[in-house]
Amino acid sequence: MLPYLDRVTLWEPGAGNVAWLRRETLRLRGDWPWTPFWEQLADAQPTAYKPVTPRLALAHAATVHQGTVWDLPAARFDVGTMFFVAESMTSEYGIFEAATGRFVRALRPGAPFAAGFMTGSVGYEIAGQEFPAVPVEEPEIADALASVARDVELHPIITGEPVRPGVGMILATGRAR
Repeated sequence: MLPYLDRVTLWEPGAGNVAWLRRETLRLRGDWPWTPFWEQLADAQPTAYKPVTPRLALAHAATVHQGTVWDLPAARFDVGTMFFVAESMTSEYGIFEAATGRFVRALRPGAPFAAGFMTGSVGYEIAGQEFPAVPVEEPEIADALASVARDVELHPIITGEPVRPGVGMILATGRAR
């Protein structure tokens, strides 16, 4: 989004992740994991992306804010992205639906969004710690967006291998009501 925006607010609850994001958004040298993605965008849309030095643009535009989806202010942002948050924070469908709504309601009416959702996940374990998830699919995602968004399109992300057995991804795009 850097060629199109003056400011980017990164919203993250974890203190360690916030510290990492603050360092990374200001780091102008060394390996940058987003280089392959930027190169694809530059090839696809050279007029927009080739004139931009992405790391410098990010350093000037980015603000990292520590907070959860529940802390998002209403109707504040002109565009939004959320990836693997609402369905990966709980095992309760109602909380997933409320978190999805909270994200979209943080956008000004008509603002576009893109949100990624893990499908079919019942959670996972890392180093003996359990992490919850709601096993959503297209109907649940569409239902969660129905009252807060318009022009919703669901795009299954097809990969060679599933994220985990039975787990896939869907990208939802649309506009806030």
